[in-house]
Amino acid sequence: MLRLGERVTIVADAFEQNLPIGQHAYVIAYDRNPDNAFDYVIRIPYLNRNFFCSGR
Repeated sequence: MLRLGERVTIVADAFEQNLPIGQHAYVIAYDRNPDNAFDYVIRIPYLNRNFFCSGR
């Protein structure tokens, strides 16, 4: 499990959310709902937006 505030690099866009491949992002929240396909909420400073993403 990733820590809050950890810097990550986007390597794929499996859910076709128009994520910028190769850009960095920061983990800002966990999504602990077992019925949801997403595990994390990330912040992409380049786009100034938040996205749900999967850590799998």
